[in-house]
Amino acid sequence: MKAAIYGRISTSGQIKGTSLNEQIKLCMKRAKDLGYSEEDVDVYREEAFSGSDVDIRPEMNELRSLTKEGVYKHVICTHPDRFSRDLTDKLIVCRELEKNNAELEFTDTEYERSPEGALFFNIMSAIAAYELELIKKRTVRGRLARVKNHKEIMPMRVPPYGYDWSDKQLTINEEEAEFVKKIYEWYVYERLTLRQIGDKLYKLGAYPKRKESQYWNASSISRVLSSEIYTGKYYYNKREGKKLRGEKTKSGNAKITRSVRDEEDWIMIEVPSIVDEALWNMAQEQRKDNRTNSGNSKHKYLLKSLLICKNCGRKWNGTTYTGKSKAGKIKYRSYRCPNKNPRKYGEDYCDCKNNSIRADILEDVVWDTLEENVLRKPDETRKRIEALGKVPDDKNDQKQLEMLKKNLASKEEQRNRIKKMFQHGVIEEEEMMKDMKAVKDDIQSIEYEISKIGNDTAKLEIKHKVAMWDKLIENFPKDLDKTPPEEAFEIKRQFLVTFVEEIIVDIDDEEGLYVKMKGLLQKISDSVNVRSSTQRFDDVCNKAEVMFD
Repeated sequence: MKAAIYGRISTSGQIKGTSLNEQIKLCMKRAKDLGYSEEDVDVYREEAFSGSDVDIRPEMNELRSLTKEGVYKHVICTHPDRFSRDLTDKLIVCRELEKNNAELEFTDTEYERSPEGALFFNIMSAIAAYELELIKKRTVRGRLARVKNHKEIMPMRVPPYGYDWSDKQLTINEEEAEFVKKIYEWYVYERLTLRQIGDKLYKLGAYPKRKESQYWNASSISRVLSSEIYTGKYYYNKREGKKLRGEKTKSGNAKITRSVRDEEDWIMIEVPSIVDEALWNMAQEQRKDNRTNSGNSKHKYLLKSLLICKNCGRKWNGTTYTGKSKAGKIKYRSYRCPNKNPRKYGEDYCDCKNNSIRADILEDVVWDTLEENVLRKPDETRKRIEALGKVPDDKNDQKQLEMLKKNLASKEEQRNRIKKMFQHGVIEEEEMMKDMKAVKDDIQSIEYEISKIGNDTAKLEIKHKVAMWDKLIENFPKDLDKTPPEEAFEIKRQFLVTFVEEIIVDIDDEEGLYVKMKGLLQKISDSVNVRSSTQRFDDVCNKAEVMFD
């Protein structure tokens, strides 16, 4: 029969020291005292594995497996904590080894097969488990206090793309920050897909932060486009990680599931911003629109997700109808209200009387209107978009804004000092109230000046829409009719979602076609009511009315 020695350390840093070697040395001495030679002893070295989950440790699992086969008569360890700090895990392993006729030996404590010995062992295990949880709580509590009170940013394995971590703060990595700006501009101004953005980044020599690969993937680009950190807001304690007992990743580490904590538990720290909040908001709207229009479709619908039924408020669907022509049967793309022929029965729905309409007819009405009011007068369109809000002077406004924010923070600190002076009896209540009023007036004055700065979200959004318009016109083909159909569709769709948020539709045999557009178009168009009547609408209606209000 043989003996087994088990040693474990929980951090990779300890491997360089003597902790693990010292454990093995003490255990080998006990093995020799029991009459074993070194050839009769197998050593299991568990390096850099936590003591909280025994089931994911490869050396421990190998030891348990061979003990079950009857290979070992003795299992030697320095202390029960080396098996596990978790009381339940510890007891399970010890009982399992004993059940398979392996005697346990510890160099740092006595363990006898007697009621007293078992009680002593269990008490020590309970104390060890309690100490472990206490250490965890103290560590977490101290970390949260440093983040909340001193605005420290805890060390991170890899800082977010665009930032570096040093001296407990995040600082901008200028080279990466330029690519972050480009990602947002490509996505918002040019409506590039994540794949197209990834290709551009690779060609420009921009590689992901982790550098595991030179190629970007959709998830890493999506994280850049969705993280609020780029607007200057870093949230600590937002996510909670829990180990899945007994489950491992491909690399052998414990598998962790993550969930989002309640928002009240988050701690927000201001960091240097890379993009402004207006551009970030536009990117979120674009992501939402992309999700709405995602999915495979045999037929393309230019007005997908934009049409709203005037009668019942439902969003119209794209579908096909089969008709006859000289060449035989042919399928027509159409739009219709889902309440026209509902799929679900017995529910409280509106039996909509709105007629369906051929997609090409409605799309022509909308596109002709957009072309007439926007594309045919690009300079005037730009001026009208620009006139919706003052385009701020970035450098001057940003410098002034930063100065005002510093003054505001200084006044907040002054208010806190006045409170402490009153609490410690340094000043009387009357003096405290007088000083607090003066500080409050200063704070309100600073906040008012901040609100006046042209760097607010609404005005910045206009600035970005001007830039978006410039990019749209720059990339617009000279002759759209000669452009390949797939490319022409994407160009039209890009223009459409830029200027129109929703289109309210009503179709009646007697009244005709009614289209009401909402969005940027209604803000820059002189027209309030445009009527159209041509022969091509005769199979659906005899007139078309387009409104922007």
